Amino acid sequence: MKNPLIKRLPRELKGEIGKYIVLFLFITMMIGIVSGFLVAAGSMSVAYDESFEKYNIESGNFELLQKADDDAIKKIEDGEEKIKVYENFYLDKETKEVDSTIRLFKNRKDIDRICIMDGELPSADDEIAIDRMYADNNKLKVGDSLTVGGKKLKITGLVALSDYSALYSNPSDMMFDALKFGVAIVTDTLFDDYGEADLHYSYSWKYDKTPANDEEAQDMAEAYKWNLNAHSVYSGILKSGDTFYRRRY
Repeated sequence: MKNPLIKRLPRELKGEIGKYIVLFLFITMMIGIVSGFLVAAGSMSVAYDESFEKYNIESGNFELLQKADDDAIKKIEDGEEKIKVYENFYLDKETKEVDSTIRLFKNRKDIDRICIMDGELPSADDEIAIDRMYADNNKLKVGDSLTVGGKKLKITGLVALSDYSALYSNPSDMMFDALKFGVAIVTDTLFDDYGEADLHYSYSWKYDKTPANDEEAQDMAEAYKWNLNAHSVYSGILKSGDTFYRRRY
C-alpha cells in the first residue's frame, strides 16, 4: 500500500509555498544572528584576554590616606606572595562646559597603559586627552576646549584607559555614568600644578605569580589587606585576580 503522504506533501508545499518560504528565511536569519553573536563574543573574549598583557592591566588596587614611603611600599611588596606596586594617583575635578566630574591621571607607561583612539596624548601643559565614550556622550572632539578645575585645556586626543573599560567613579555605584563622569590624561607638570588638595593616593599592584583561580585571588587579596593594615595608613582595598574584583572596571 502506498503511503498517502507521498502525494500530500508536494501538494501541501505547493499550496503553502509562501508560508514555508517565510519560515525558511526566518530560521536562516536566526541562525545567522546567533552565529554572528557567537563569533563576535569569541573575538571579544580573545581581545579582552590579550589586553591584560598588552596594556599590563593591574591585578588590583588600593588607596591610602597619605603617600606611602619607600619602606612601606617595600614591605607591602614583600608579602607572602610577591607583588609589584605602582603609583596611580588621580585628581577629581569639575568641568565647566559640561556639568560633569573628570578624573585626571598622569600618563601611565608601566601599569594600566593607555589606548589612543584618536589624536594624541597631551604634550603641553594646556592640553588634555579624554575618554572616548565620555567625549561622545558630551559631544566633544579633538580640537575642542574643556575647562577642568578652572583651567582651560585643549583636547588633543580621545583615549581608553585599560582600567576603566566602564566608567564607574566609585565601586559602590550600581550603574556607570559616561555622561557625568570621565577620565583623562594630562602632563605631569599640569597634574602637579593642580596641587595636592584633591589628590587621591591610589596604588595599583601586579602579582608576580598570577593566582590559579578566583578563590585563590580573593584569599591573596585578603592577605594583602592585612599586610597593608600592618605597614601603612590603610583606607580601602578590593579583591583581585584573573577575574578582577577591582575598584575600576
